[in-house]
Amino acid sequence: MTTQPLPTGPSILTTIQLHEFGYPTRKIRQLVTQGRLHRIDRGVYCTTPPSAAMVIQALRITRPHLVFTVRTAYQIINRKPLTLPVQALAERPKSRMSTKWAVIRQVTDAPHIRVTGHRVALPVLAVVDLYRQRRMEAIDLIEGYYARREGKALMRDHLDRVGRLPREARAFIESRAYGSDSLTERRIFAPLKRRLPGLEQNVFLEGYWWDGVYDREMVIVEIDGREYHEAEQRGAFVKDRWKRNRVVRAGYIVLTYTAQCVDEHADMIVEQVEDTVRWRRQAENRAARRATPLSWEHLGVWDWHVLWREVRGYTP
Repeated sequence: MTTQPLPTGPSILTTIQLHEFGYPTRKIRQLVTQGRLHRIDRGVYCTTPPSAAMVIQALRITRPHLVFTVRTAYQIINRKPLTLPVQALAERPKSRMSTKWAVIRQVTDAPHIRVTGHRVALPVLAVVDLYRQRRMEAIDLIEGYYARREGKALMRDHLDRVGRLPREARAFIESRAYGSDSLTERRIFAPLKRRLPGLEQNVFLEGYWWDGVYDREMVIVEIDGREYHEAEQRGAFVKDRWKRNRVVRAGYIVLTYTAQCVDEHADMIVEQVEDTVRWRRQAENRAARRATPLSWEHLGVWDWHVLWREVRGYTP
């Protein structure tokens, strides 16, 4: 049988294909020893040192049951460059044998989604290990995938599908600002959730949707988007006044901030919200007396807000 030359570029070849090219098993082993072939998994080879994408492609041939997880899941979901080693789960009794290019862990159940044809672990499952290894990537995965109003419902569904999670992993998930409509909201709600549990995002209350609510303490946090006075203009302005009146009459405190406030004074916002919630947690304070002013609250906003520093010659 005539031996055909190997492809010159990066190519994935199975043992069957190599036999068809005229390479018997003994010759294949020689090519691997010489570095002209690179074994990715049983029965599949690459003509060059494989990239992570090629490893995933090969594993989908040899082990289509694998569910990609941890950092590989993050990279697939967020369309990030793939890196080695590839990380995946195999449900028992499937093989958990790892290779030079892939780390496989055996589990009883691997609930997953489909992303660009790949079987990928549910994000709430992928972060169980990811948050210990790459905390910022874990945060990006949870807050990005489970964003907006529908993200909250999806989170509940996925947590139900996963079942029990390690206590630390669940605490990490609950401390993140999933359900946010924007990165601006995340900058405020993430630290509030860590420092003062009890915040719910995208809450339907008294006939309207609210950005963040501490329901037991009856404190609402609203973040106005950058388009607030541009695209929606008068309609949003009027609606928000009546919306606010509705919950104030029901006994809620409403704290409202603009996107620029978040950009320039996020620490002050978190401080004010946290202090308000802690004050409301003392039952006698609800109607008996006012909250103690913070160190900067005796000043007019024009004394410290960046907006007035940018407007020269302003006189309040």
